[in-house]
Amino acid sequence: MSDSTAGSARGHALRAVLTVGAVETEYLRCGSGRPALVLSPVLAAAIEAGDVPPAWRGMRLIVPVHTTIEALGAPEDPTESVLGSWLRGMLDGLGLGSLTVVVAPSLARDVLDFAKANPNEIVRVIIDG
Repeated sequence: MSDSTAGSARGHALRAVLTVGAVETEYLRCGSGRPALVLSPVLAAAIEAGDVPPAWRGMRLIVPVHTTIEALGAPEDPTESVLGSWLRGMLDGLGLGSLTVVVAPSLARDVLDFAKANPNEIVRVIIDG
């Protein structure tokens, strides 16, 4: 696992890359406070453009912008989805104990299933849209 800064700050967001096994995820991080993983394209686009909505300014936002999740293959745990396996890698790789996930409706079921199985790690799921 490695987490490295790649590039420079854009607005208030810093670009970084997390590599867990064969999966590489480029993400933006900005703000401070409780961590929130943003898997909502609408909110992610605003953050990438440097326009963090006021409601989110008190949180440390982690916004994946590109991932090689297809390199993950089938999860080791047959009860976990590919997205759940990727979430596990993100949590472990970033050293986050618990976080909020802001998710698009199309990803909500997988994230909610992961949250039910990992209640100490996903403290809140917000469906955006």
